[in-house]
Amino acid sequence: MLRLLPMDSRFFGPPRHETSCARYPRKELVLTTRVHPAEHLPAAAPIWFGPPLPEYIPPESACEIRHALEVFELASARVLGPDAHPVAPGDHLLTDSAWRQSFLPPNFSNRSIMRRRRPYPKVRLRGRVALIGSCWSGGSFAHFAADALPRWKLLLEAGHRAEEFDHMLIYHPRTSSSRVLIKALDLGPKVVDADLRKDYVCDELVFTSHPHLTPRYTPELVRFVQNLLSPRNPVRRIYLSRKGYSRHPANSDDLERLLAARGFEIIDGADHLGALHACREAAVVVGVEGSNLFNTLLCPAGTKIVILLWPECPFSYIASLGAALDHPSAIIAPSSGATSQEAAFPLEHVAGALDWALRPSPDET
Repeated sequence: MLRLLPMDSRFFGPPRHETSCARYPRKELVLTTRVHPAEHLPAAAPIWFGPPLPEYIPPESACEIRHALEVFELASARVLGPDAHPVAPGDHLLTDSAWRQSFLPPNFSNRSIMRRRRPYPKVRLRGRVALIGSCWSGGSFAHFAADALPRWKLLLEAGHRAEEFDHMLIYHPRTSSSRVLIKALDLGPKVVDADLRKDYVCDELVFTSHPHLTPRYTPELVRFVQNLLSPRNPVRRIYLSRKGYSRHPANSDDLERLLAARGFEIIDGADHLGALHACREAAVVVGVEGSNLFNTLLCPAGTKIVILLWPECPFSYIASLGAALDHPSAIIAPSSGATSQEAAFPLEHVAGALDWALRPSPDET
């Protein structure tokens, strides 16, 4: 169903229409390749230490059949900030490229693109443009690494190569870790670091459908990211701290003492590159559910992940990611009375999860 919105995003505000690529009614959009058929995606099966959160949605309740993955070409396209949204002629926002999730309908009413109240400067990109971006990937390492980077894998599978493009438009958070991953793609000098406060006008845009069905992940695509920086011998025990950031445990000092006693290194949340490389060598990673813990994308298969699940999280993205990457996971809920602003985690539950994580697996004994 097309939704009429006020104004026109060429001049002001959000796009006037929302539609899917399949329902876009004009000839400028061409489906060039169906790279993957619809398929079942693995469900997470984490071990809980302590009672689950009451709002937690069991993984098996989420739809497990992901849509087919496709590559499109669009003439006279625009890509609107701040979230890498392809917009087709007639002012149609192509929603299924930006975001897909399993048990909730796409809702763009609360997205930044729908809250724009002024025109953004326009940048003309002449020639052929590849889009590597997704909702929130410009400001979030999690969405950049898990949702944006796999799109280049889809373009490769469709037969595209960097040489055929005049520009590679990439939406990323501009951290040291995101730049290392972009360099590993080996795209050459054509990379355009997208400015979130600008709109891009493209002669011809090549882009993909969303690579996953959130909160489940397509294994082949996240493994592509996992192998961009080849994993190393998994020997380190890592705690990814969020000190100085939101979702930092109220009893962090006690947690860190417990972890240090078990041989864990404390990696500061601001050390983006340190976290990335530590995870490449990690046997066990502990951290709070959130973008920082998506560094586990770079962990070798078999790394165990202990997730401190923040209040009001309906599911664990990290546990779902682990199901696609062969990372066994455990979840610890916060103490009763925790809120979205402050939470502590029972030390006895953390200790139990650490005992599980440090216990050799059967093939190691």
